[in-house]
Amino acid sequence: MIIAIILLLLALGLQGVLFWLYGWYQNLINLWTWIVLPFAFFWGLFAIYVFLLFLVGAMFGNKEPKKPSKFAKFIVEQTAFICMIFMRIHVHANGMGKVPSKKTPFMLINNHLSIFDEFAMIYVFRHHGVLFISKEANFKIPVAGNWLRKAGYLSIIQGDLVNGTETISKAAEYIKSGENSICVAPEGTRNKTFPNPLLLPFHSGTFNLAKNANCPIVVAAIQNTYAVMKRWPLKATSVYIDIVGVIDAETVQQSSSSELAEQSASLILKRFEEKEARFYHLDEKKPAESEESAK
Repeated sequence: MIIAIILLLLALGLQGVLFWLYGWYQNLINLWTWIVLPFAFFWGLFAIYVFLLFLVGAMFGNKEPKKPSKFAKFIVEQTAFICMIFMRIHVHANGMGKVPSKKTPFMLINNHLSIFDEFAMIYVFRHHGVLFISKEANFKIPVAGNWLRKAGYLSIIQGDLVNGTETISKAAEYIKSGENSICVAPEGTRNKTFPNPLLLPFHSGTFNLAKNANCPIVVAAIQNTYAVMKRWPLKATSVYIDIVGVIDAETVQQSSSSELAEQSASLILKRFEEKEARFYHLDEKKPAESEESAK
């Protein structure tokens, strides 16, 4: 949000300078420029900002850092917020009071519907020191990849058990250090056939992370990220992130990985089945389901 505000102030400043230099203030009809030009200036400045990120990111290289960079993490969070503005994503977070304080690192899990899951989760958990385990392909995205790695995000190669074990082990070390919490999607891949099923099977091995780190598990249910691309740019999308439960560290140690997977999945499914569920209708020809009609 901070960088977005800075870009907005710069855009308004540029508009003000032009409004004065060209004498547009002498004719009321020129007031329209305050509606159109700041918008254009904002996205023009954002393009310059992205180019600068590319230049700086190129200096990082693609090597894994010895320690996560707080500055890089800040840049990732701020850029994700601006991208959500561009994609017209409105995030609504519920149950955040259940989340442990930053002094108590945790494993965060969520269902996986879209690439926009991470955008929303990054924004919502920006004050909780959360780093993400993400597929290797995301680290090859121009501009973004190097910054994600520099921030301490961990890559995982889907289907590679050795790599998966190593990544989970490193993530556990991050949590045990007390510096960061870790977010991972136990489904392992995006649910491309949603809503049939509503949730893909959880990989029980994922929960070894919490057992190895001896930390609680925060369970989050995400709704509507699958609809972003279908609705953009004509319609905004309300994305809901609900904290549906927290499994304490003691229960984590007393339960098997498969039991933790089953318990977490049931918490998310229960949320989906509640009357307040806010899914947009999957048939684009029909209107989006409102909260009132879902009750």
